[in-house]
Parts: sequence; structure tokens; C-alpha cells
Amino acid sequence: MPSTDKNVAQTVAELARQNDMQLKNNKASSLVTVPEGYRLEDTEKHQENRNRFRGRFNTKSSAAFAEYVADRNTADKCFIDNTNQDFLICQAIFNLGDEEVAGHADDTALLKLPITDEFKALSNLGRTSQRNIVDFIQDYAHCLTFSDSDEDSDELSDMSFSHALKAFRSVTVKSAGEMTSNVGDLSSTKSAMERIEADSSIRLPRFIHMETSLYEDLPKVKVTARVAVIADSDNLGFSLRIIGQTKQLNDAADRFVEMVKALLPSDLPIYVGTFTA
Repeated sequence: MPSTDKNVAQTVAELARQNDMQLKNNKASSLVTVPEGYRLEDTEKHQENRNRFRGRFNTKSSAAFAEYVADRNTADKCFIDNTNQDFLICQAIFNLGDEEVAGHADDTALLKLPITDEFKALSNLGRTSQRNIVDFIQDYAHCLTFSDSDEDSDELSDMSFSHALKAFRSVTVKSAGEMTSNVGDLSSTKSAMERIEADSSIRLPRFIHMETSLYEDLPKVKVTARVAVIADSDNLGFSLRIIGQTKQLNDAADRFVEMVKALLPSDLPIYVGTFTA
């Protein structure tokens, strides 16, 4: 048996060697043994410095992400997750290592691009009330345009913002009698009816166009929504359906991959997919 005047760490090491156990790092300064079953305790938090650098940098700015990765200049690999419609994500790992010498993978940088407020507002409308669509048009006037087309033609004609807003604010519903629904800034009135067919005293646009990025930091694109009137005996509303929404999102995901590859060093391995250490 080892002498009792040796410190506890030396005793554990000698016992391990006597039993053919391997302690590959028995001189680690941040590990000590305590009497309670020789439980290992990490004292790193009590030291002046950490044993190694680690941390997690999070940002929604692609420029800040690229700058951080370049400044560190030690990234092992990057992984791009472009499958989530709410966020586009890229993760850089600086201490991943390899099969020969594996790292802890706890030193990372994360780029997370959220969907833009403008596109989220448009995609969330779906079936909506007259009041909501008027509020939407006023809130996002900076990126909206409107157009109309004949039933027998694919040609679109532009419609002014003021004309479109007036058309949505005042919609006439024809029936055996007649009902008019007016939505203004301070008032809203509507009468009942038996049988209805929605129309407007001012021609409604058939399409609403939004010039916006689908995700932060990506180039702007033109998103088009088809307008339909929904009227029944109780409610008057609208349906906005984005044309080719799935393709628009898939194209944005592809642009994100290309943007990341252009921003990061050419010799940094980049993979499309998720990685869990």
C-alpha cells in the first residue's frame, strides 16, 4: 500500500496503476480528489485563468459572423441548417478536432437569420378582416405596390397606393338589398343582409406586391400575393395567398448557402446540414 503521508491525488494515481487503470491526465491542475468516494471536482472556476478558451458567439448579422470567424482564424468546420422556415442558421466550430484528436466542440459561433417582419406580416395574413388588411397596407406602405389585370389577360397594370387603400377601405356588398362596409381610421360600420356578392365602388387590386428580403441580410425579392374577397352573411373579409411561397423560401435558403460560402474563408469546410457533438 502507498504511504499515508502522500497527498490524495498521488494515492489515487498509485492505486490506479496497481490495478492496471490508465489515468491519461493525472497531473491536470484543475482536478482534485476529495474524500467522498474519491469524487473528482473541477476547480477551474476558482483559478485565475481557464484551462482553455471556449464560448459561444451568437449574432443575426452575417457581417459580424464573418468578421468573428476571420478574427479567430481557427474554425475547424461550418454547418448550415437551411431547413427551418423561421430561421436560417450557420454554426462555426473552433475546437471540433478530428477523428485522431477530437475536441470538445464547445467553442462556437452561431449566425441565425430571422425571417423579416415584412414577409412574416404578409404570410401571416391569410384570411383576414377588412380592418386588418387596411392596417397592414398602412403599416407596410414603404414596400408595397399594387396591380390589376383583366380576366382574359395576364398583363398587369399598376395601381396607385392611394387608389388601393381607398378600394380596401370601402367595399360594397350587393344582395337582394344592399350593404356597404366602410372602414376608416376612427370608425367602422356594417349592416346585415340576406344574400351577398362582394364588390367595391373603387376597383380592388388583384395583386399585392411586396419588395422585401425574406430573411435578414439576404437580397430583396418581389413577393406577390393574390387578393380574393370573402363575404358571407356575417362577415366581410379578404384572403391573401402568396404565389409560389414554397419556392420563394427554398430559393432564399439556397441564397443563404451561397452567401455564407462567399463570406467565409475558401479553405474552411462548409457542410449543409446540422451537427451535434
